[in-house]
Amino acid sequence: MQAKFTIEQDANYDTCPEDYKASLRLVKRENNGVEVLVWTWPVDCIVNGDLALQIVLNGQGVPTDEECRVACGLDDEELASRQREYEMTNKGVHNADDRELYREGVITGYDRYGEYIPGPKWDEYQKAKKAIEEKEDI
Repeated sequence: MQAKFTIEQDANYDTCPEDYKASLRLVKRENNGVEVLVWTWPVDCIVNGDLALQIVLNGQGVPTDEECRVACGLDDEELASRQREYEMTNKGVHNADDRELYREGVITGYDRYGEYIPGPKWDEYQKAKKAIEEKEDI
């Protein structure tokens, strides 16, 4: 049973199974203005067995063989939904209204000040919001 990561995922080198340590990568990240090195599972990294099923069910990866696809019991739409939910959680998007904005492409998350990062539909959303506010002022 195999799956691959669809996102770069932080990893704990010390608790990582020995078989996978060679697959991990050290990447630079910014943490409160300080650059730090973090172990990660890279995108497209293949894992096997229970770990494969776990990353698929969590929304961190996709099955790469039929055994994993059957074991996870999810269709393509459910897999995509799990991945979106994981992305939102990983980016700190927890508020129900903000999650809807994320799903609709209005925002892609928050900046370090907690402000929205505009998505591809931001301008369209702002225009619609302004039109509603103008109608309410009448």
